[in-house]
Amino acid sequence: MQKLSEEAEKISGYVGLRMNAAKCKIMVSDCWKDSTIVRAKGAEIEVVEDFCYLGAISNNGNCDRECSTRFGKASSVFAG
Repeated sequence: MQKLSEEAEKISGYVGLRMNAAKCKIMVSDCWKDSTIVRAKGAEIEVVEDFCYLGAISNNGNCDRECSTRFGKASSVFAG
């Protein structure tokens, strides 16, 4: 995972982008067993269980909760 982080940091630098370690998060699936601390710009990147990206909530790489929420919202509009 550290190598992937370093590669993303390097390639994004080619186009003028910089990683902000304080804003970075890592979410991995259940099958990931590596507990190595991942760093960007020398700062540790936080590992999270849930992550919200553009309003969508992902839980451990699984979007079941998000889908259920959206289906519920959509059905309430049509039922009401």
